[in-house]
Amino acid sequence: PDTYSVNYAHEKYGVEYVAGYCFDQWVIDWMSMRGGWQAPYYGRQDNIYVPNPKRGGVVVIPHVTWDWVARFVKDHHYNSHLENAKRVLGSWEKAVEYCEALIDRTLEGLQPFGYARTEFEFDQLYKEGGLPYAKKYYERLIKRTDVVHMTNSEFVEWFKKHYPKTPIYTITYVSPIENLKIEWYYSPEYRIARMNGKIVSYIKYQEQKADKYLNQTAKIDRTNYNWNPSNHIDTSLAFKIHCLGGGKWNPKSYCKGIPYSGKLKNFPQYYKNKYSSEQLAALPPPGMQLTKILLPERR
Repeated sequence: PDTYSVNYAHEKYGVEYVAGYCFDQWVIDWMSMRGGWQAPYYGRQDNIYVPNPKRGGVVVIPHVTWDWVARFVKDHHYNSHLENAKRVLGSWEKAVEYCEALIDRTLEGLQPFGYARTEFEFDQLYKEGGLPYAKKYYERLIKRTDVVHMTNSEFVEWFKKHYPKTPIYTITYVSPIENLKIEWYYSPEYRIARMNGKIVSYIKYQEQKADKYLNQTAKIDRTNYNWNPSNHIDTSLAFKIHCLGGGKWNPKSYCKGIPYSGKLKNFPQYYKNKYSSEQLAALPPPGMQLTKILLPERR
């Protein structure tokens, strides 16, 4: 989603939610959208990737649920979209097993409530012979009695009733891929991630500027799948610390993170006290360097 389109749909048609945020997507489908969140939140009116610090707003929900760590350090395609999982795992059987594990671990770990989302593209499944596996996958999900199944509209109605303001989310997640572990803290003020005892991602939301495409345009060449940093729309947020990446379809990571063993919610104060402006200037740049790009074979 982009801020301009969301505001237009909300003002003209009363749209209450937008589904489709792709967790930290980078240079895919001519778009980058790094810095948002893949659990439901209320978007700020001038920048849809920033949580509204006040009550209300258009609810943003993800396209699917991405692996909270492997999608960064291994491959963007590690997510609950069955076709994507098959692309990196090599078989439909492995994709089904992985997607079920990803959903389970997300539902178990995410607080204050478990939330996961999945969907599929029928034509792609049909062409690649995946329909029997998708049928099995979705039958298993639908038959589960330990979760509540909701459509987007049903969920947003529930969310607005129980959470009139964006809640604080936390998750400690161990990936089915190599047992990679990561911790996340998310609030209307900050997004923080810790891996191997180091803070590897840090965003201050209330310092974010308005979406630049509210009042400017970009010209994109869509005659072929030439996705690259000079031919895409980048609505990504500004990072204080950007050391989480390096996998395929991700920006390269140029730093190792800041050691920190305290509570994640207290890291912003620690960061402020620990590092002067001069020290921060000596750290690797928080933004991504677009001169190097890791792209696998085109889809």
